[in-house]
Amino acid sequence: MDMLTFLAAGILAVNLGPVANRSYTDTPQTRGWIENENHLSLGRIPDGRQQYGDIPFRVTNSRTAGGKDFLYLAGKHWNRMPAAAALPLHTGKAYAQLHLLHAAGWVAPGQPLGELIVSYADGTQQEIPIQAGRDVADWYNGREGDNARFAYAEGANKNLGNYVSSFALAAKPPVQLQFRVTDEKGMWMISAVTLSEKPLALPPRSHVPALTPRQTPLPVAKREGPSYQVLVLGDTHFDADPAVYHRDYHEPDSRLNHIQRAEFARNAEMWSGYGPRLLRAVGRQVTADTAFVLQLGDLVQGDCGNPQVHSRMLLDALQLCQKAFPGLPFLTTAGNHDIRGTGAAAAYRDTLLPYLSRELKQPVRSLNFCFSHGPDLFLFIDFNDPDPEVIRRALAEHGGARYKFVVTHGPVIPSDNHAAAWFLFGGADRTRAEMRELFLKNDVIVLAGHTHTLELAECATDAGRITQLIANSVWMNEPLAKPAVQFEHPADYGRRQREEYQNLEGARLLDEYRPALTRYFLAEGAGYVRLDITPDGVTAVFFGGDRPAPALTFRLR
Repeated sequence: MDMLTFLAAGILAVNLGPVANRSYTDTPQTRGWIENENHLSLGRIPDGRQQYGDIPFRVTNSRTAGGKDFLYLAGKHWNRMPAAAALPLHTGKAYAQLHLLHAAGWVAPGQPLGELIVSYADGTQQEIPIQAGRDVADWYNGREGDNARFAYAEGANKNLGNYVSSFALAAKPPVQLQFRVTDEKGMWMISAVTLSEKPLALPPRSHVPALTPRQTPLPVAKREGPSYQVLVLGDTHFDADPAVYHRDYHEPDSRLNHIQRAEFARNAEMWSGYGPRLLRAVGRQVTADTAFVLQLGDLVQGDCGNPQVHSRMLLDALQLCQKAFPGLPFLTTAGNHDIRGTGAAAAYRDTLLPYLSRELKQPVRSLNFCFSHGPDLFLFIDFNDPDPEVIRRALAEHGGARYKFVVTHGPVIPSDNHAAAWFLFGGADRTRAEMRELFLKNDVIVLAGHTHTLELAECATDAGRITQLIANSVWMNEPLAKPAVQFEHPADYGRRQREEYQNLEGARLLDEYRPALTRYFLAEGAGYVRLDITPDGVTAVFFGGDRPAPALTFRLR
């Protein structure tokens, strides 16, 4: 049979088997969803029936590398997959709608991705254009459109997954579906197709309202407790000559291979000189008042292709930092590079959880965890797989903390960069809205990395305040030791989306935060930060490179 019939009358799930060419499961030798490193895929998508809104789908997930679970098409730029596929149908019935469970890759919102051509029994054809941002979105950190509602999400972060879309059909029996990518750099992943005799409703579109600026002055809190310092490193991307950590690296895509090998070369050069210089400079800041050293994710480059080598890379980086700061706890949060590579996510957990337990002298069973230092809370969030329940519980149990620091690789307030949607809970609007309010009410100070820039952003509403500092320690050249200021006024927030990237969706996202933005500063620079924490407030002192004198000072509280 070419069809699987749902129990619901008038709904047919099209069998993609004749054209399916990829599986969700992947290995270093066999590509699956879109990556081949077992860390970014839809490998846990359930096999069988799923329903989004009123629309049911029949999904195949064989959990076998090299299987045929879904249809993968790619533009001619990629030169490895077909750009088109034709699927015969033998329905004998007329249908009102066609529904897709699908996603895109490497196509900008507003651009045409491809087309769906429906051939009917009477010899006529219907051409349906597929536009990114309207009918489909990027599988990774994409945003919903008028005809693209977020459906399946892989993992708790909900920043990667599939969308459901619906298209009106002529009231005639279809005999063939043709799928074609027209964007030369575009990718189109089709997980399931459903036909319905009656129109079916899409899931409701997620909506996050824009923040309303605070109408009253922020209260001045009376605080007590000790004074101390915390030293903060941003992204470090520890690495060495590719022969050390990347001998098992295997990336069959020529474009990604070129990009990532260039990163290996950059990092090896950086850690032959600038990286050790930076660590020595941070070490010189250590005093009797220094409580510990924080690192904000992407401790290592990853891309080892071997979990044992990945663990070795992590241990080498940790030992190097411990040597630089003897006697002090060195604490890190999970970044995307820290889990990038074959088996890397499991290697990271297996390496870091016992390490963090030793450093903190308390059990750490999850990469989402918290601890108190005196009257202050430090809440670590796994950017790759955040746990909202851990966040809720930590802030509820420590509601009376003097200062509440949120330590996360990806920011809470989205950055005005080329990947604006890649931030904490960026692809999960409902959860993001809840967490945003929770962070506001708790007056949190966010310490983040990820963007390789130095950035301060603050939002204040009647609910409370979020103050966010993004730090960068990828020190690749001498000029980065002197911060080059790009923007320093709230009105500048979003200019890159509108002018440089011309990203309408990105601009809309930042417009949710802009009304409540009270401070905004962005500079290109690399170095480290000293947090001075006292009853009178929290000050962040930025040092560029290994310069002995501060370059910038930010009052966080």
